[in-house]
Amino acid sequence: MTHRLAFPSLLGLCLYVLSCGGPGAQSPSAHDSSVTVINTIVIAFTGDPDRLPFDPRAARLQAATQQLTAIAGHPVTFQFDMALLPQWRSSFENALVDAIENVARDLDSMKSRRPDLYAFSDPALERVECRYTAVPVDDDLVFDGDHKTLRIALTSEASAFVGQGWVFRAVDNGYFHFLEKRYTGAQPEQVDDPARYFQYLTDYRRSDSDTESRAETVTLVARTFPRLKDKPHADAQKWLAEKVGFFVDQYRNPQTTGPKFHAAESAWVAWLNANVDALDDRQRDDVMRDLAVERRDRGTGQTHYRQDAFPGFDLIGYGLHVLDQWVAAGHPMSAEAHPSGFLTFIYFVCPAPRDSTGGHSSSFSCDHVLYDYAADSDAGLKRLIAYLLSHKDPLLVETAIMNFIELHDDYAALLTVWRSLEGQPALWEIATRLVAEQVRQVQDKDALLNEAQRQWRALPSERGSVLYLLSQLENEHYGLVPWKDFPRLFGDLASASDFAGMLDQSDHAFWNAHEVWPALSRGWSRAAPLVSRLDAFMDRWRAFSMASQAIDAIGRIVSKMCDDKAAGDLAQLHAWVQRRTAAHASEAKDLDPLAFKTSPGKCNDDRD
Repeated sequence: MTHRLAFPSLLGLCLYVLSCGGPGAQSPSAHDSSVTVINTIVIAFTGDPDRLPFDPRAARLQAATQQLTAIAGHPVTFQFDMALLPQWRSSFENALVDAIENVARDLDSMKSRRPDLYAFSDPALERVECRYTAVPVDDDLVFDGDHKTLRIALTSEASAFVGQGWVFRAVDNGYFHFLEKRYTGAQPEQVDDPARYFQYLTDYRRSDSDTESRAETVTLVARTFPRLKDKPHADAQKWLAEKVGFFVDQYRNPQTTGPKFHAAESAWVAWLNANVDALDDRQRDDVMRDLAVERRDRGTGQTHYRQDAFPGFDLIGYGLHVLDQWVAAGHPMSAEAHPSGFLTFIYFVCPAPRDSTGGHSSSFSCDHVLYDYAADSDAGLKRLIAYLLSHKDPLLVETAIMNFIELHDDYAALLTVWRSLEGQPALWEIATRLVAEQVRQVQDKDALLNEAQRQWRALPSERGSVLYLLSQLENEHYGLVPWKDFPRLFGDLASASDFAGMLDQSDHAFWNAHEVWPALSRGWSRAAPLVSRLDAFMDRWRAFSMASQAIDAIGRIVSKMCDDKAAGDLAQLHAWVQRRTAAHASEAKDLDPLAFKTSPGKCNDDRD
């Protein structure tokens, strides 16, 4: 059934009920030839039936009219075309009761679900006219607001006089046409009722069939937004947030756009700049995920992202603002630590939490958009680097480096950020240690080896960090590091302080120490920097119930000392084993092989 309504003015839908003969009763229309009043409801016919097709005293009819009276408050006339009687005579009473009940239900539903519609339509429905039509017509359900009448055209196939929901739909359509007449061409800053105007602008019945008309609606809603309050304000915020997809579609599927689209860009971006922090977590997350628009068909020399998308919104600037918020919140690493706003932190910051063993792990995945977007242009990367250098925040640096590592295919950006930190040794060491720990994720291992070679020569005071990086490269890519050619390719061999600096990087360094043996210079005790650190190393692994694994790492170092026939170093380690055993009797069994191996003359003896 198609419903088209002409509704120029309608002030409300409330079914006022006639008190039979009482004051304020509405007179039936002059077209009503036969009129019956039951309780407060007028039932009329266009002619004079031989006899009433219903019993005015029927209990159900009495109950229905009472229900309508209680819900409404002004008289309503139900008029029936005499041409309907032949078909309906035997079932007229049931159909009449259903019609009255359905009007009451729709009114009650409207009052609870659409108070705006109910308030608008309260005094406007005074008549329900049912007429017969031989063939279906387009205007079979029309609310005539000028005459306060709902007109229904019924064919012989009809199953009800007034079906459930008909009044609701008719008045809803009428309300739209009323708003359309009232607000077409209106200016948002001048409308008398901004909430109604917003409702009209976003009604699905408006014909925004092309890009320019849809863009104009976005502009009008954005201009109306500052005047809205309470629920209309929240509804408009949600509606505008969802429009990000409209712009993305245009950027990804370029069409000819005119001045209205560009005006909408400006209006929407101005709204976003003013309200982005007021969006709830989900809205902000949904909007931000679309602002970095990737090119689908990237040409030579083009950036990965559409840098011209959303002109006026500084995506990098807002991302840095979120980084500031994350720092101010205490660098939260989980939603439990910062329930409000953590979705935005995930999207822009992508924190890099460490687990109990010191490794990086998280329960969320990231798109690394801030870092990828910044790396998309020289200017963007320089802004991010300047931010990191000015803040001197170790966790910010660790987070940024981790994100650039996880981009995988952008080693050049990682290298640029990494090198930029060389002027701040503490931050550079954090970055280098993290690259070493995550060496498996750096796809260009040869380029990484070349960078380590450059660092060894250019940064002699940082060779402990570089040696650790080389050991991790060797551990992950066996045979990659040219240890035998180390003096020729790298220059100086590692000193005692370099070796000590490597051991200070991470517990992984103890596991890797035997790998770097060929790069160690002569003339100093390998045991001295080791022994002073072994207790702390053992204590950490003992806390994880993994003391035996730590002892295995020490055993590999002992093997290298045996190869060197370094009796003095072996004696130092033997003394340490004895002290450790005395202090930690529970480790005696695991330490026994080390005690034996470091004893004089026992290097070549095997003992489990």
